[in-house]
Amino acid sequence: MGEDLPCDPRPAVLLALLAAVASKPAFHALRTQQRLGYSVSLAKQRLGGVVGLGLRVQSPDRDPGVLRERVAAWVEGFGQELRGERGEGEG
Repeated sequence: MGEDLPCDPRPAVLLALLAAVASKPAFHALRTQQRLGYSVSLAKQRLGGVVGLGLRVQSPDRDPGVLRERVAAWVEGFGQELRGERGEGEG
């Protein structure tokens, strides 16, 4: 089958759903609350035939290492929230 026609569409549908659910919380936490940069976005992306989530933070003055740490912390916290391991807004 073609690259855009997977045998099992469930992973692509679940990824699109995750992107839709996570986009606003990512923007709120990383842009509004932490003020990491002037642009924050999370979306489903395709790179080299592989589909995944892309989370972009553009900042004119933050060190890339700091951005990576903050994004990784947000991803971990959001994952915990989705699994019900912590309440919304904690941490």
